[in-house]
Amino acid sequence: MRYAVWRVRAALCPLALCSMSATNVASELASAVASYDSPRIHLILNRLRGDSALALDVLGVLIHHTDLEVRTSAVGWAHELLGARAEPLLETSLDDPDPATRNQAMLLLTSLNPRWPRQLVKRYSQMLDSDNFPDVHQAIWQLTRFRATSALPRIRTIAQTDSWSATRLNARAAVLVMEGQEEELVAALMRHEHDVARVWIKGLLYLGTDRAITTLETFGRDAPDEQCRQLALDALEKLDQVRPLFAN
Repeated sequence: MRYAVWRVRAALCPLALCSMSATNVASELASAVASYDSPRIHLILNRLRGDSALALDVLGVLIHHTDLEVRTSAVGWAHELLGARAEPLLETSLDDPDPATRNQAMLLLTSLNPRWPRQLVKRYSQMLDSDNFPDVHQAIWQLTRFRATSALPRIRTIAQTDSWSATRLNARAAVLVMEGQEEELVAALMRHEHDVARVWIKGLLYLGTDRAITTLETFGRDAPDEQCRQLALDALEKLDQVRPLFAN
């Protein structure tokens, strides 16, 4: 009953949340997340879009919430609603106990301020020794995007010795990108080894040279099978997301 009344008030009056403290709004939003109540979440977020100061206070509470899903959601909302003003909140999330939440904060910080690639090199370099292979892959490719040559010896070692073949292959492609081995990356893709084409596509995308992009466009048109053609075309749509951010 309380929730139904609250929704009616909010629907009738866009300013209904103004009478609530940031702590109470945060509680309402956390409750909506816990109950997977998308309309209620949407309603509250729309109110926060209209009041950046309130959004900053509410998300500042949720960033420290005990529930993992609430914290992870808050990280994404902070970036979406606050833009550059979210930087202090996302920096707090770098120490979140959940690795996926930390990783999300790292990715979002990179998009907000050019100082972050240099500052995150050490964290990503430490992630190379993680037992969680998605963490290792993210670290490999972020360090590649940063052109963090200090990490190159460790990535070379991973390419040679890691127990996972997929990790070795990703590391090998990353090494070629960081060394500027355009010819070898192009040749690897054009051999069309179907099962590993995705990695060479990614390598050329991160290399980002004119020839690399032209090769992806050609592969997207002429590759022997539809799946590989689509992988190349999908990759090209992410070009702006992986342009080099030099940390050295």
